[in-house]
Amino acid sequence: MNKEEQEVINLLKDILNPASCLISDDIGEKDISILLSLIEKQQQKIDAYNKLLEFKKYKRENHTMDYKKTNKNNKFHANGICQDMRAWKRKGEIKYRAYITFQYKQINLGTYYTLEEAKEARKKGEEYIAKIKEEFKKGGKK
Repeated sequence: MNKEEQEVINLLKDILNPASCLISDDIGEKDISILLSLIEKQQQKIDAYNKLLEFKKYKRENHTMDYKKTNKNNKFHANGICQDMRAWKRKGEIKYRAYITFQYKQINLGTYYTLEEAKEARKKGEEYIAKIKEEFKKGGKK
């Protein structure tokens, strides 16, 4: 057995410490190649898992609110705006309610007489939530 083979065997014993009692000094080249292929497959699985974690982290950090498409059935063509039915039932007037969902809670941004005002309020709400998320990333307020 030459010096390189001995180094590989010692490396394998270190890696497979609990199973090192199973590796004898008279290990053959075929056994070494099998163990190395197993280690390589395991390393490929670890690399794939790390890539998945990095992708999920990237996706979570670069999440924006404008990714969501407006539902085709939405008659106002804007997310987070609906007709305020309470005002319509009480006084017969049409008002628009702007809202935003943050941390699984719906936050009311107010009721407005025009659709444009409601869209503007929704946009301000999105900017405010984005600012809060940015502060949270930097380690500010929690």
